[in-house]
Amino acid sequence: MTDTSVHDFSNITTNWTGAIFYVKFNGTHDTYGDLSELKAYDFPEGDYRISLGLEEYGAEKYYSWIAIGFLFLVGSLFSATNTKFGAVLLPGFAFVFGWMGWLTGTHLAIALPVCAVIGVLFYMSETEKEVVQG
Repeated sequence: MTDTSVHDFSNITTNWTGAIFYVKFNGTHDTYGDLSELKAYDFPEGDYRISLGLEEYGAEKYYSWIAIGFLFLVGSLFSATNTKFGAVLLPGFAFVFGWMGWLTGTHLAIALPVCAVIGVLFYMSETEKEVVQG
């Protein structure tokens, strides 16, 4: 293009979940030389690796509630005699729900590893108590 006019190209897309569109611009300028830019636009299917289909109904908030409820259920399965196993397994289940995209939050990347380390330390402490007591 050798003129100074502005050119506008548009494309209307609907229902392109899971698609990636690439837009490339090439131009030549007298002062700046050749100009080029490539931009990718991603339309992800969702942030959930495992989906229950709740997105269709606008009920994404229920994924977190389902995950939290399941964590309470798993936590309630451990009694006083096997608490050390629950201290390790519960953060493990939380990691799985975080990986699935059901547990989200700004501090989740810090909280889950800290909970896992505390759980492992608790397990080691309880195991050491059993060894000492005989």
